[in-house]
Amino acid sequence: LVIASELFRRFPKAAEGELSSRLHALASGETCARIAQGLDLNAHVLFGSQAIGDGGRHSDNIAADVLEALIGALWLDLG
Repeated sequence: LVIASELFRRFPKAAEGELSSRLHALASGETCARIAQGLDLNAHVLFGSQAIGDGGRHSDNIAADVLEALIGALWLDLG
């Protein structure tokens, strides 16, 4: 929602297909994981022993989820 809103704000005259393509590229799990890993977000997550044993600290899926949660929290808190 946050990314779609920002794309619409930045590109008000863009066609729906163009906005959809940009949204897909920006909101993909791979992109979110890459950004989260670049920010080292998983270093700030408390993992249980089982998650650590399962490699959770290095999981792309968890990294992407952490970034999405952070964006959502910032949006809710700051608008």
